[in-house]
Amino acid sequence: MVLHAFAFLVLLFFHHVSAQAPEEPTLLQNLTVLGAGSGPPNEFANLLFPSNIIGIETPIAIRLVLVVTIPFYEVIAACDSKALGFLGKRNVIPPHLCAPLPFAKISAFLLNRLYRSQFPLEGRNLEAFLIRQGLDPTSDSTDPTTEIGIANAMAMDLLAYLETDGWNSLGDLSRDHFRQQYSDYTGFKPQNHAELDFSRLRRPLRWQPLKQEADHRGRFTSQVHVVPHIGRAKPLVLSREEFLSRKSESPYASADRKKTIGAKDKRTMRRLLREVLKLNRDLTKEQIAQAHWWDNKFLSLGSFIAFYQGVYGFSDTKLVVIGLGEVMAQHDSVMLAWKEKLRHDLVRPPTMLRRLFEGKKIRAFKSLDEGVGLVKAEEWEPIVPIQPHSEYPSASALICQASMDHLHAALTNFIKVNGTIAAYETDIFPFGRSPLTENVKVKYETLQAAALTCGKSRLYAGVHFSPSVDVGFELGKGIGAVAQKHAQDLWEGRVPENCERCSEA
Repeated sequence: MVLHAFAFLVLLFFHHVSAQAPEEPTLLQNLTVLGAGSGPPNEFANLLFPSNIIGIETPIAIRLVLVVTIPFYEVIAACDSKALGFLGKRNVIPPHLCAPLPFAKISAFLLNRLYRSQFPLEGRNLEAFLIRQGLDPTSDSTDPTTEIGIANAMAMDLLAYLETDGWNSLGDLSRDHFRQQYSDYTGFKPQNHAELDFSRLRRPLRWQPLKQEADHRGRFTSQVHVVPHIGRAKPLVLSREEFLSRKSESPYASADRKKTIGAKDKRTMRRLLREVLKLNRDLTKEQIAQAHWWDNKFLSLGSFIAFYQGVYGFSDTKLVVIGLGEVMAQHDSVMLAWKEKLRHDLVRPPTMLRRLFEGKKIRAFKSLDEGVGLVKAEEWEPIVPIQPHSEYPSASALICQASMDHLHAALTNFIKVNGTIAAYETDIFPFGRSPLTENVKVKYETLQAAALTCGKSRLYAGVHFSPSVDVGFELGKGIGAVAQKHAQDLWEGRVPENCERCSEA
């Protein structure tokens, strides 16, 4: 398992605990995540960040990081003299229960409660682990003098919010029985179903779910749009008015046109497809590496905060606040991207390539071994798998713009970095479906350069058209700064402006 994907989460809390002399070394070490530069991950690390979640869809990945981050922040805030919790409330943990071992127990119990609700498959393994440590995570006590009681009391309010925030995390908005978590409750249906031939699309410029190979053993699936409903969920840092007012114009003149593509849109589409194919033909190893790396937000975005803690040496407590701010920025960004994706519901490059270049051969990247050559337009594939959601705008561009803006604001306003922020450097190693066999070094002189490369990597990958990336950057601007101030306000004891969940608590 690639633990550094979650390096900032590892550092959020557990280094704070392990840096102090343990009262009971065995139990405290078992409740401490090990593996971020300290050897192979221990059992607790693998339970919190199992390898099977590395490839989950971006909205759900962000949801999971939020669920894991909140308990760490909540307990540290409750041990602080003035900080407000995630819901804008002041919680207080008695000083003697803020010592390393009880601190670790409260955090583990609270995390277990949230995990069991929001991600029960992973949560039950965590619960079994805690039981093996001689703990009782199943107790429903709310005794404020005990670790489990404090955790349960905190969990009540947090779960009351998370289970009703519009993500349908329990599946109760879509079904009464045999519920399916995070399933759609809005009745979304694609204009073009997966079995339609690309030459017979009902609305050619609208999204068509793609048929994809599932297991390389003869099983194929048709895409279902992931979480189409989250554009209706509750924002965390943007006001409802601001969230709804952020909109993008369609890149096409007549996106809803039936059966045929208008002349103007056909010219636009041919130009965009030529851009896609030129980038595809000119791919470098570095671009291939970045396309795969940025495709996985755990591996890419998950490494930046830890990197800058290494550069500037700020405390683990400040890391907690920055981590919370970043995931809140990503949360509202992915919601905004999905609101616009569903509003426009636009087609992906492979569908249009097959329609407009049917029966023709195109020059395209085939593989590292084969290089560039002629392929049938109907057979061309991007270098990373197409995600199960519509094309416009690019969620990656939007999320990365907001994330890097947030980190820049945090380093400037919260950490008080003097002068220019240091360049970010890393080695991208081969993983997943990446065809590379050696590490590729990358360096971003500025955080904005990192954001731009993240967005452009979707063009390298061949999964987006350029207008989608451009508008993603524009939609993402400003969210990061709002999220950073929001998190800092909570930490400094102020109820943030436009905190809808704070007024509900």
